[in-house]
Amino acid sequence: MKDMESICKFMPVKNYTGNIKTINFVLESKFHKLKQPFYYPVNHLFLVISGEGTLKINNKEFALCKGSLFFSFPQHFHEIEASEDFMYIYISFMGESIQGIFSELEISAENPVYYNFEYLIDFWMNSIRRITRANSNLLTEGVLLYTLSFLSSREDHIEIKSESESNFDLIVYYIDSHYTDPDISLKKISDIFSYTPKYLSKLFSKNMNMTFSGYINNLRVQHACSLIEDSVTSVSEISSACGFSDPLYFSKVFKKTTGFSPVTYIKRRDKETNK
Repeated sequence: MKDMESICKFMPVKNYTGNIKTINFVLESKFHKLKQPFYYPVNHLFLVISGEGTLKINNKEFALCKGSLFFSFPQHFHEIEASEDFMYIYISFMGESIQGIFSELEISAENPVYYNFEYLIDFWMNSIRRITRANSNLLTEGVLLYTLSFLSSREDHIEIKSESESNFDLIVYYIDSHYTDPDISLKKISDIFSYTPKYLSKLFSKNMNMTFSGYINNLRVQHACSLIEDSVTSVSEISSACGFSDPLYFSKVFKKTTGFSPVTYIKRRDKETNK
């Protein structure tokens, strides 16, 4: 330590006015019992500490996973679909200076999620355990501002998300949860995870040894087989329930995957059942 050089950093003048006031610091362990959609009159900053999910805000969807930071804003409803082990900690806050900070960091309802902040979980957990009546305001405001200091620019956010394939498991989780959506597509998934369709396609082929559409079709055919085993016999109904908008295309995909047409598969199932 004796060889360490002195450090002096001058802070640029900011035109922020007003003070930030933190209101709540909460560890939410019973997320699935909460009533949705969520609507809060003040800003919230959340840190996901376990599980995976999807944030829906302003008709857009954003993937969430352990270590994700995400914001909610006054006058904006949001919903979250998540795994059973989904948990988060949040800080609610308000103040005249918030909009200036949000503007500088490019934080908005259009850009509410940041990834790869697992290293902040222990800090947040230790902080919420340390809260007392005497230190609550200072400690909670400190946690909030310290966390915001990492969100230095939109460019950093994009780089963190795209510099590795660390989000691939989350992409697969999202697809596994939404493959029955007829509107799911390579373009839609690319937009949610901030990848280009070309890059996501290569990422998928590399990690799964099959195409994006091939993976989704396999999931849909597996689901179709399950429906048939549950005695659903209408090809049109099965097609729709699996996310296909065209029963003829469904039949083509089903036969290519199983070697049987849906009608033949249903008849074989009925024959086996009636033995």
